[in-house]
Amino acid sequence: MTDLFATRDRRAGRATRGNVNVRSGVRSAGAALGAVLAGLLVAAGPALAEDPVLSLHHSDGDVIELSMSDLTRLGLHRMDTANEFVGDDKVTFEGVLGRDVLALFEAAPDATYRFVASNDYAVEIPAGDFDTWDVLLAMSQDGTPFSARDKGPLWVVYPQSDHPELQDVLYNSRMIWQLVRIEAQ
Repeated sequence: MTDLFATRDRRAGRATRGNVNVRSGVRSAGAALGAVLAGLLVAAGPALAEDPVLSLHHSDGDVIELSMSDLTRLGLHRMDTANEFVGDDKVTFEGVLGRDVLALFEAAPDATYRFVASNDYAVEIPAGDFDTWDVLLAMSQDGTPFSARDKGPLWVVYPQSDHPELQDVLYNSRMIWQLVRIEAQ
């Protein structure tokens, strides 16, 4: 993957990311970010009209805003698991792998991220969790998209049924729902 934060045009005071210019530190993922992430060659175009659901705050002040369409372009994955919030029976979650979203930060493997919910509740999660397990930023449960009132837009879900070591209060506390922001520390 190319270094998404590699080029700075000091004269113009903006970062460039492939063919995407970043002005005033905020950009919408739109079609161009999807192209970078999915490896497609697409010309930079206007941002999607779809509202962003997740913002990624890089430590240098840059912000990436992602819509559900942007996240979907990262590739959807399914996970059948149970946890203390859904009960003993496995349910099917669908969403994007957390490691695919965190790759946008290109941070060190020992980095820690702050995950923030719509009510400003926050938890810190080490990058290693996403490298070790297929942690999802789930968008739906049993085919039903999460609403803002019910864990949406995104819920961090660990594959607890497949990994007994994850059936612990530590990992339960990291399963933040109503996720709207991730901050690099």
